[in-house]
Amino acid sequence: MEKDLKIKTAYKLYSLAWRAALPILKCNKRFSADWSQRISGEKLPSADIWIQAASVGESYLVREILDKINPSRPIKVLLTTNTTQGKEILESSIKDIRAKDSNILATAAYFPFDSPFIMKEAVKNVGPEAMILLEAELWPALMKTLKEYGSKIFVVNGRITEKSLNNYMKLPWLWNHLAPDNILAITENDAGRFRRLFPSSLIGTMPNIKFDRLRFNTVPEHSATSLGDIVESSSPFVVLASIRQKEEKDVERIVAHIKAKYTSAVIGLFPRHKQRIKAWEGILRNKGHRWELRSKVKTRVSKGTVVLWDKFGELTSAYSLATSTFVGGSLKPLGGQNFLEAISCGIVPITGPFWDNFLWVGEEIFNLGLARQASSWQEAAKMILYDLSNPPSRSKIIEKGLAYIRERQGGTDMACRLIEKVL
Repeated sequence: MEKDLKIKTAYKLYSLAWRAALPILKCNKRFSADWSQRISGEKLPSADIWIQAASVGESYLVREILDKINPSRPIKVLLTTNTTQGKEILESSIKDIRAKDSNILATAAYFPFDSPFIMKEAVKNVGPEAMILLEAELWPALMKTLKEYGSKIFVVNGRITEKSLNNYMKLPWLWNHLAPDNILAITENDAGRFRRLFPSSLIGTMPNIKFDRLRFNTVPEHSATSLGDIVESSSPFVVLASIRQKEEKDVERIVAHIKAKYTSAVIGLFPRHKQRIKAWEGILRNKGHRWELRSKVKTRVSKGTVVLWDKFGELTSAYSLATSTFVGGSLKPLGGQNFLEAISCGIVPITGPFWDNFLWVGEEIFNLGLARQASSWQEAAKMILYDLSNPPSRSKIIEKGLAYIRERQGGTDMACRLIEKVL
């Protein structure tokens, strides 16, 4: 009785918090354009399976699942995400499904806010047999409503940090009440943390689906794109990828250092978030660098130019042309960004000291020389300059990387078999 009262009180307070937050969120430009979709579950279609992918990374995982799942009957799938870029990826995946004429009828939408009164409406309209939460998606109102409706709840490609676990464990009785039916974690350490939070759930491990996403090709990808027309394949080309706001000053120092020491190098600068493009325009202009916006480039750029990438979806192609690459989100404690894709293109990526989000990759990848870790921006710049003078062998990197990745693939198949059992 006391536990039930605590849970009821917690949800009442959670609901009040959402009611107070919604007017504030409505003023946020990130949500205002799609506001009606985020606050109304009535706009969501019915589906057999509902898959939630928080952002870009998780949306790419959905693409892998949709490509390999093989239901024995026609099914409807609802794909939701929190971001505009995530939704674009999901919609692209749906087009691929339609082209294959599969048994899957999929729809993409924005994930509703996790307000209890919104989620009650959403789950009622969707009516899923199963909810698939990717990686670290734990939403109290959604999970409570799904349990009341009788839907199965699965966490796939699950990961949870010790810090997040400690926060969740402040209310262990609440999360135990919300326990998913099945959790497949990407490491045994993650599985152990999930067991502490959800002792009643069926919990196991799986290879990370991100390993399945890697495509190793000996034919440079730029041969099928227009990037070879703007950056000469034989020119020294540096890619500074997924740069986050908090590390911009250090990355600007890297740019200046490269331009001072290797004047002929073309630098491709990829901010992680599009809203930082304007800020980077100001930085490059104020520092006197020669630069161009990628969207404005129509012919081959001059040597020594910084190309500020404002077009989404070309990073892999840029890797296929690069002589060296630094992958951001790692010079400050931001968790790091995905550096595996660079390896699949024949480049040994450089990351900073902070890559906590990719510990699942394993330290062995550095021991084998497939990636390098710099302790500072100075060391990262030094490594880049070394690459420019000593270009690595793409074919050898791809061969070595392919062997490393193949040993760790198969997660998508495990996830699909789990979903198919429900159907």
